[in-house]
Amino acid sequence: MKNIILILLTFVCGEIFSQDWPIAPEVWSEPILLDSALNVPFDWFDSPSFAKSMDTLYFTGGNGVFRAVKNIINGKTTWYVTRLNDKVNPPGQMPPISCPISRDGKRMYISYYGGSGYGGRDIWRSDWNDTIKDWGTPVNIGPGINTPRGEVFFYELSRDSAYVLANHTGLVTMYLYTFDNQKNDWAVADSFTNVYDEFGRRPFRD
Repeated sequence: MKNIILILLTFVCGEIFSQDWPIAPEVWSEPILLDSALNVPFDWFDSPSFAKSMDTLYFTGGNGVFRAVKNIINGKTTWYVTRLNDKVNPPGQMPPISCPISRDGKRMYISYYGGSGYGGRDIWRSDWNDTIKDWGTPVNIGPGINTPRGEVFFYELSRDSAYVLANHTGLVTMYLYTFDNQKNDWAVADSFTNVYDEFGRRPFRD
């Protein structure tokens, strides 16, 4: 009977879109504590990013960017942690804030201090080198994204689109960026700011 009604509604009202139906509830598994399994020699680590295979984890912590590779020996899971090379962790560089990688594991986006001349943070991209099986020298991704807004996290949706989090001195804003091929740089396509900042104040929009 429901199918007949749906067919009649479609015929009378036109096409029925998927967003007209209630959103299916999300079902998540119980979280697994990773820091104790990783046995990281720091008090904290930030912005973990899994490789597509889910057996390699990249994170920032202490004095740089690190990689943890999962090993299962006799049914016991251990993580082998190494600090990435000096190209990614240049001597004298202040600790990075984030290091998310692309879905295909070929690009890493690292948030370092400095680079734009205003004393804030910039996002840099390091490409995976299949020949040497290691990460290359990071390249600044440009002034289109790196602004005084204080960009701290870059999440690649595709090669020409990304979500970027910027910290307005305690007020976090998410930006959708797309790559402009004519200008050869990134440009803001949309933005969203939290309803309230950390002090309970109403935010502003760009």
